[in-house]
Amino acid sequence: MKLTKKEVEDLYKKTLHLVKTKPPEFFGFRKMRGTVGLCYWTDIELDYRRDIIPTAFHELLHYLYPEWSESNILYAESRIMNVCSSLEIARFLRHLSYKLYKSEMLKHFLQKPSRIESVSKSAWKDNSAK
Repeated sequence: MKLTKKEVEDLYKKTLHLVKTKPPEFFGFRKMRGTVGLCYWTDIELDYRRDIIPTAFHELLHYLYPEWSESNILYAESRIMNVCSSLEIARFLRHLSYKLYKSEMLKHFLQKPSRIESVSKSAWKDNSAK
C-alpha cells in the first residue's frame, strides 16, 4: 500500500468528518491493558494515558476501512501524522477533545448524583433542622 499526499489529505478529511458527525457517546476514555484503543461498530475507546491523537486516527481508520490489514492501518496512521500540518492536527484534536469531554461529562452525570445537588440537599437539611 502506498498513499499519495492527496490520498492522505482525503483520509484526514474523512476522519475529521467522522469526529464532527458522530455523537459524543461514540467516543470514550478508559484505562486499558495491552492496547491503546479499540474500535467497535458502535463506539471507539481510547486509553487516555497513551498517545491520543495517533490512536484516534488509527481507530477511526479501522472504523472507516474494516477490510484493511493492521499494517495498512498503521501505515495510513503514520502518513496522516507526518503529512498533516500542525494546524490540521490541532483542528482534529479540538473536535475530538470536545466530543470526549461531552462523552465523559455524560458518563459522569449519569453514574453519580450531581455534586451541586448533594450539597444543596445537605444544606437544605441543615437549614430545616434549625
